[in-house]
Amino acid sequence: PRPGSGPYQTRADPILQLDACNQIGFQVGFLASQRPMPDCEDASVTSIVPMDASAWPGGPLPAEIATAGTWFERWTLDCGGTHLPFAVAFMPDPKGGTNLSATLIE
Repeated sequence: PRPGSGPYQTRADPILQLDACNQIGFQVGFLASQRPMPDCEDASVTSIVPMDASAWPGGPLPAEIATAGTWFERWTLDCGGTHLPFAVAFMPDPKGGTNLSATLIE
């Protein structure tokens, strides 16, 4: 997927936004190997909004995500007219940089 035209409510800089798109793309590819998915060949992000940690899909946050400084956003992907919402966690790495995790919200 690629970033759309916004406007977005994200704390991620443009490089992290591209990293998040790549992480979401990996998730879409994995999910497509497991079950039918819409065509996401020309997918784009249509919205990004802050998300509360308590809304993380599947219940409590995994320990590797629930670290100090982590922030959460809901990214919506348009896959050929089907909108897929993803929870994206941005986790500061103590060695520098930011790690990402993306999960489809079902």
